[in-house]
Amino acid sequence: MSIALLLIVPVFQSPEQAQVRYPTFEPFVASRMFRMFGDPKAADLAELTSQLQAVSKATAEAKEVGEMFAPPRSTTLSASLQPEVELAQRSIAPLVPLVLMKLEPLWSATKWTSDQVAAARAGAAILARLPGAPAPAFAEDKDAENHAGLEAIVRWFGKQVARPEWLAAMIFTMDDGPFAGLPYESAQVLPAIATKALDEKTSVALCRVERAKEPWVLQAVREGKPLWSRVISGAPDESVAEATFHDEPAERLGPYGWKIQMTVTWSQGTELAEVFLDAKGQLLFYFLSW
Repeated sequence: MSIALLLIVPVFQSPEQAQVRYPTFEPFVASRMFRMFGDPKAADLAELTSQLQAVSKATAEAKEVGEMFAPPRSTTLSASLQPEVELAQRSIAPLVPLVLMKLEPLWSATKWTSDQVAAARAGAAILARLPGAPAPAFAEDKDAENHAGLEAIVRWFGKQVARPEWLAAMIFTMDDGPFAGLPYESAQVLPAIATKALDEKTSVALCRVERAKEPWVLQAVREGKPLWSRVISGAPDESVAEATFHDEPAERLGPYGWKIQMTVTWSQGTELAEVFLDAKGQLLFYFLSW
């Protein structure tokens, strides 16, 4: 009697093969300036591209004029998030979430209308201005190919928002930044002026320390142990003199993490600061208003 053995070999899927879900957009819609876009699904992408480029140009010119009258900087040390996204790409990046929002109804559509194909083409044309973005050729009566092209865009978007500099660039704001702060070495939990809970085990503390300039430190603590500590800095303009948390709790931004709002006194006055943390409680970046 012969016995046939059936070997069951597990099949592992690469990240590229794994099923992809359509993204959510919490950090982007939470921006104070997002309302300028209106209803994303009714937005005219070509018109918004022109408006955003005009806003970016005006902001850059205003900052250039401001730099002419700014006091001399005391250091070449920078608290900016690295690497920096190029200025030309930053003028397009805030439109990326908007493109994905506008195309979301197409994700579940089995057959695209001519208007939907046109919207997908307009969105792809915007993304094509950014390095490495997919360039699907959306066409009528090519539903399987169209969905595959949209899936390629969704996968690319997921990779981009996993990079802090690109996540920051996609948030529509005219605030200064993104900043990553300056290192502050501490193996111990620092005395806290105020804290914000992220979850049952993790919190972020605002601490005042002894430093010649910019004495405010953010420290994340998990189960009584420090995760990280960073100086709240605007370096090379070392002018952050005061910092306080707002009263509201940390805002959960879906799978992206959290946002904490603060008020910071620095060279631009007493202004809003927004701190972004990832889903594991690590510091991503912060913006300082001007």
